[in-house]
Amino acid sequence: MPRAGWRKAVYRLSAGNVNPGPSATDASRDGLREGVNRPLAARRGERIAVLSTKGGVGKTTTTLMLGHTLAIERGDRVVALDANPDYGTLGYRVSTDTQRTVRDLLDAREGIHSYPDVRAYTTQAPSRLEVLAGDADPAVSEAYTAQDYADSLSILGQHYNVVLTDCGTGVLHDAMRAVLHMATQLVIVTGPAVDQARHADHLLRWLHRHGAEHLVGSAVTVVNAARNDLAVDVEGMVTHFEGITRAVVKIPYDPVLAAGGIDGLDRLDRGTQDAYLALGAEVCAGFGRDGI
Repeated sequence: MPRAGWRKAVYRLSAGNVNPGPSATDASRDGLREGVNRPLAARRGERIAVLSTKGGVGKTTTTLMLGHTLAIERGDRVVALDANPDYGTLGYRVSTDTQRTVRDLLDAREGIHSYPDVRAYTTQAPSRLEVLAGDADPAVSEAYTAQDYADSLSILGQHYNVVLTDCGTGVLHDAMRAVLHMATQLVIVTGPAVDQARHADHLLRWLHRHGAEHLVGSAVTVVNAARNDLAVDVEGMVTHFEGITRAVVKIPYDPVLAAGGIDGLDRLDRGTQDAYLALGAEVCAGFGRDGI
């Protein structure tokens, strides 16, 4: 049934006797939503790490908007974990239910037996996405080790179908070893600028040299227009990363995103929402892929 515009008007005026069908845009969105609802692999959840070695490209924003999209469109429990060792801001991007952090969850791990036990440590956005914040004290955050991350994933993996990890910008800190070992898929974020693309390219090549080539080949690259004053050959950048990773998705500049602190998708331009829907579909296309 048509959902908007003249098609909807004709359908209503004819009492349903004339059905022009959905517009090309609506049909495209329906296809993306079908892709986002790809089933999870049997007996396995998904652990998606969102990476960038360059600050300011929208890595945390990408984590949140992908999380909102998956939580809205799918029936799964979706949680985003802040694994940034240098004062991550994931927890500040949503209206908080609790001041508890991942460190508090780890300290209480012996008493965590059910979903309500874990839920006491997370914030839930209107989209149903849950966020587990990192420590606000950088001195404490530095102590977040590979074992801590593994323990965090062990707890979350029992109660959530999809776990998104907002990683730090460094690849050598201790927790990153566990992130790469436990990830089923990577999302690499870059901005539409030459230096940002170089950082993303170097990151992918570093991962390939250090035993994560299977993750590189199945990764999704996000070209995120966090600013609207950059003039580069974006299509050339897309072509470059298409030769390295499984898929590339462009996110347009959106002034609402640039302001930060967004609890959901509804205030974004429709084109931006569609871009995140496309990102969700590409990520979900990687669910249960061989070799992951």
